[in-house]
Amino acid sequence: MKQVMSNKCVFVTQPQSMVDVITNSSSELFIFYGKEKEVVEEMIKEVYPNYRDEYEELKVLKDLDNSELNDLLCWMTGSWCWPATKDNYRIPGLFTFDELYEPESNEKAWNGHIQYQLKRNYQGEHTWDYSFVTKENRDWVLSKLDPSNSMHLLYSKYENPNWDMQEELMVIGMRYHLG
Repeated sequence: MKQVMSNKCVFVTQPQSMVDVITNSSSELFIFYGKEKEVVEEMIKEVYPNYRDEYEELKVLKDLDNSELNDLLCWMTGSWCWPATKDNYRIPGLFTFDELYEPESNEKAWNGHIQYQLKRNYQGEHTWDYSFVTKENRDWVLSKLDPSNSMHLLYSKYENPNWDMQEELMVIGMRYHLG
């Protein structure tokens, strides 16, 4: 697939099939801030009165269980490109880079930089069974991520919520594309 503009190639991509183009599905998460859940809900309703048709009930950060909190941190951290430099990794809340990240390995990527991952404060029996958030550090994580205790999360129920309404919600909240 090629898009041409003024005889200059803007980008080139090679989809494996038309299914890749047709089924660009995604779930969404919006993060809003406000002391009272009801006030945040009213703010959302002003922008998108029927938001509950496409989104779950608004959640308060502190009400997430450790697994949900860990998933949230996975979405909020990481780099926006690969291979990355240290400056490419996102650092939410009051965390520092060293509090969040550890090297994936000692080998450098082709750009000459070590690649990082969210720290594995808990390691289970399998390599995929790990977590940054543990029972012991939960309160610390919450205080670093949301010191004002005002973070609210809105997850889409289904894939591909109304794009026009997502744009409206992005005016009042932070959007995370969950894939």
